[in-house]
Amino acid sequence: MAEHKILIVDDDPEIREMLSGFLQERGYTVTAIPCGTDALAFLQKDLPHLMITDLLLPGEHGLDLVRAVKRKWYIPTIVLSGIYSRQEIDTVMGEENVEAFFEKPVDLKQLEQTIAELLDE
Repeated sequence: MAEHKILIVDDDPEIREMLSGFLQERGYTVTAIPCGTDALAFLQKDLPHLMITDLLLPGEHGLDLVRAVKRKWYIPTIVLSGIYSRQEIDTVMGEENVEAFFEKPVDLKQLEQTIAELLDE
């Protein structure tokens, strides 16, 4: 598990810090980025095994980020949102469906289980 890299994209520093610490304690290598534009630049240089992203981001909107990722790479993606529902995300995303969706505040135990399933751990 220590070799699994996770990218977190969220503009809220508290959420980035909380998720980063939680996942690092579980042995993941974590990169946390505050905006979609910087996330796309990062992905050009280094691909994670999984991406967790908020939707309301500065720069590149989270939906656009997910679309760009899904068009170019296979990276399992977990979307976090305090505004949208899973049904709304599925409707907007269509065929570029995300692998998992969590409403904020996130249930960390459920998130951990979902990550393990997506990474086949």
